[in-house]
Amino acid sequence: MKNLFKILASLAFVSFVISCGSDAPDADPMENKGIGPISSVTLGDINPAMAEEGEKTFKQICQMCHRLDADHIGPALRGITNRRSPEWIMNLVMNTSEMLQKDPIAIELKRKRAATMAVGDLTESDVRNLLEYLRTQE
Repeated sequence: MKNLFKILASLAFVSFVISCGSDAPDADPMENKGIGPISSVTLGDINPAMAEEGEKTFKQICQMCHRLDADHIGPALRGITNRRSPEWIMNLVMNTSEMLQKDPIAIELKRKRAATMAVGDLTESDVRNLLEYLRTQE
């Protein structure tokens, strides 16, 4: 019986990996662009004006649940731009519900948290500014 359980668990894992393709949790998270309207983000030098606007957004909206250097209700965000692609970050903020249902990394993060990320009414510009601020917090 114990061996049967191991075989079934292994088959379920293989099936999960095949169905997820390159977005499997053990795949490179920087390659995962997430699910949503953002398919490509071109980054150059940090834009200070955008970062300043993004900091305002962070303080008004994100800081209720996130801190930069410590887990709070949500995970710590310092260095997030070194762990996730810019598209994934923006898609998580803009398309939270679908990401939490379909993206393997978002699903795993949700599983580890007692609370689910709130869905906000941020524009693409707001979220791009937020990304720019997070880039300053590496």
